[in-house]
Amino acid sequence: MKKWIFSFCVITILFGFLVSLGYMKKRYDPSYEFIFLDALSLSGFVAILSSCFLWVYQEGAFDILIYGTKKFFKSFTKQKENDPLPKTFIEYVETRRDKKKLPILPTIVVALIPITIYIILRLLEINC
Repeated sequence: MKKWIFSFCVITILFGFLVSLGYMKKRYDPSYEFIFLDALSLSGFVAILSSCFLWVYQEGAFDILIYGTKKFFKSFTKQKENDPLPKTFIEYVETRRDKKKLPILPTIVVALIPITIYIILRLLEINC
């Protein structure tokens, strides 16, 4: 339940930030009436894209890049005996697979709510 509440809070904060940013930029101009709709769609799409990026990261798409960068910068240090980084990339991948993955489904489902509201309001052509 905490995952769902956290996802909802993050998307709501992002939505509020985008609405306030739009009103500050336009100085509350009544002719600019689509700030609410733009913030709805953008907050939903940003949440979905960040969830997809997290899923790709957790599946191991960036493992070789992360391991290589860590190995490169660890080569400049003198402490080689107590190094927590595995000696081979295969060992690194095995340790990464043992870690618990973050749930992505709550964020995607909650992000679909503002996108659905945006689509309904656009279809009904309701000016907010």
